[in-house]
Amino acid sequence: MNYGELIDNSSYDREILYKNFSDYFNNPVMYKIKDIENFSMYIAKVNCLLSNFNRYIYVFTPKDHNNTMNQEYLSNLKWYNLQTRTIEEQYNIPIHDYEPTRNTSLYVPINRKEKHPDNSVYSCDKLSVEILLLHEKGGANQYQDKGNLVSAIETYKTIINIID
Repeated sequence: MNYGELIDNSSYDREILYKNFSDYFNNPVMYKIKDIENFSMYIAKVNCLLSNFNRYIYVFTPKDHNNTMNQEYLSNLKWYNLQTRTIEEQYNIPIHDYEPTRNTSLYVPINRKEKHPDNSVYSCDKLSVEILLLHEKGGANQYQDKGNLVSAIETYKTIINIID
């Protein structure tokens, strides 16, 4: 880099975003499950006290040539979409532990901008992400108009898309 050369802010911001999520989740080992169209899907299993359900962190990366069950740390994956989900489906992978915390760069405000029958869409002024919270029985009124990203993540009904 030459003196006075502009830094590509979008790639720099994205690297910080990746690091913040990796740090928050204590950099889990992610397992490649499958390829879907132009994406590869990686997951990490998280401890869940609900008897019939399992919690997972999902990330979708550009399609790669790694084999199924290939292991990568979250910090090494360049994802476009991260999800925290509670599902009945069971993947036979080790459980990853982390402690949810408010002491993180991800503890930032989010604001609902749209309500749909299946989800609420939130924006975040501090990060280049769009957050979808999936509705259940409570429908469109299940969530508040304002909240924070950590609380959204910890619902395990969350889809986070990086926006440029």
